[in-house]
Amino acid sequence: PHEVALRVDRGSRHLVERVEYHGAFVLHHVRLASGSTVRSWQQHDVQHAPGTSVAVSVVPGSRPVLLAGDEALSAPPATARR
Repeated sequence: PHEVALRVDRGSRHLVERVEYHGAFVLHHVRLASGSTVRSWQQHDVQHAPGTSVAVSVVPGSRPVLLAGDEALSAPPATARR
């Protein structure tokens, strides 16, 4: 989602794994230190190459949407709450 902000942070354990270009937007796939993956839509002028260490945060004032495939969830799936 575009609510997830990325910035280069050489000390971070979160790594950009893959980048997809979609016209004016870039989709970054980021592997978090926990092993989970998040995706972040960025404007075309924000591009972090695969292998880049990044800080991951939520854009202030935004409310991220949790997705399972194409379905928006109101809470984490039961399997994630164990």
